[in-house]
Amino acid sequence: IPEPGDPILFCWDGCGGADHVGFVEYVEDGYVHTIEGNTNTWQNSNGMCVRKSYRLSYYGIAGYGHPDYPVEKKTYDMDTEEGRAGYIYKELISNGFSPEAACGVIANMDIDSGLDPESEHGNDGAYGLLGWLGDKKSELKERKDGGDIDVQLNYFLSTSLKTKEEDFKTYLNGYVTPAEGSYIEGYKQLTCSASTCAKYFCWAYEKPSRTMSKVYATNTSAVQEAADKWYDILTEE
Repeated sequence: IPEPGDPILFCWDGCGGADHVGFVEYVEDGYVHTIEGNTNTWQNSNGMCVRKSYRLSYYGIAGYGHPDYPVEKKTYDMDTEEGRAGYIYKELISNGFSPEAACGVIANMDIDSGLDPESEHGNDGAYGLLGWLGDKKSELKERKDGGDIDVQLNYFLSTSLKTKEEDFKTYLNGYVTPAEGSYIEGYKQLTCSASTCAKYFCWAYEKPSRTMSKVYATNTSAVQEAADKWYDILTEE
């Protein structure tokens, strides 16, 4: 079935070529509706620009084209939390995360840093999107562009996340089914609620102390609320 914007080709003399071309406006109830130039309602040449319609089975339709029209790239306002969340969501989706799993990660970033890659917060000065400490913090801060959101996302996906495989296995065994031999890959493919994904990610990546029950409960509750919020916002776009 043709789509709006597709060229529609006509051949009326059986020559195998095209005698005339128009553009598909829409298809409805077995008819293709077109916009055509150099014609009129009686199909004479040297006419005008008109709207017309034909049965999809009309003998004179030789075929359709489907140009690879350029798609306008979405832009993100990186000065806003919502803009940064949208950008991170896009990057995570392109790296194999389900929408729910992506929002689980974004929720943890939100609680950690307000999605600010230059953030230093807490008594220990946790750094960046996911509150890196120790060697990971030093490694990022020593880089000239360590506070860049793309640098931190790449670091998270290629380095920091991979070092957590054993924790994903330990804390999520029974909750996550491994994929491609990895519990992290299994997490990425989760389709349970975003709030549940956020809780699982918090368990395995953030690992709030279970011996401090109030901190543990507060952390997991906060990320679950944030995950539901971001899922509603980001999947609506």
